[in-house]
Amino acid sequence: IGKEAQACKDLEILIGADATGVTSKYLSTTPTRIQAFIIVLRLKGLYDEAAEYEGERNFKDADTMGWARGYMAYAKSNPHLGWSGYPDGTFAPGAEINGQAFYKVMLETLGYKQDVDFTYAETLEYAEEIGLVKDAGSIGKIKSFTVNDIAIGIYNALNTKPADSDKKLISVMVENNIITSGKA
Repeated sequence: IGKEAQACKDLEILIGADATGVTSKYLSTTPTRIQAFIIVLRLKGLYDEAAEYEGERNFKDADTMGWARGYMAYAKSNPHLGWSGYPDGTFAPGAEINGQAFYKVMLETLGYKQDVDFTYAETLEYAEEIGLVKDAGSIGKIKSFTVNDIAIGIYNALNTKPADSDKKLISVMVENNIITSGKA
């Protein structure tokens, strides 16, 4: 696996889909929206809180993926995380995520706000402008966005300064006790 995936594995942001862990086979899969959401929860240090969440408000399609119901309720109750769902009230947990949607969430993880700092249509261009991606066009051309693409995006986010900081995200995570300095 590449350095980006290895870093995400070491930080326990990526753990794999089964007992084999983070493998090249796992990295080549296309993640669903709920899988990407769970990965982002780990990145933000919110996974345990979300796993235990029992909120009443949820998306219309929460029962389509029973095991994910609590995570979806957490997303519904925390729209500032960037996972507000679709205008029809659904989350579409089983739908595949694409580069634009993933980087929209990465921008919000870094403290940038959709419709304030950037529009959804300009997500990739804004990500390039702040140094989160090297080439917005190449991300937009990815036909099947994979877990490895997520690892690269997270690695880049870890090495990018959040909107309200002069330090890289990885340093902010250490300061906020999301990860230890040893792991960082």
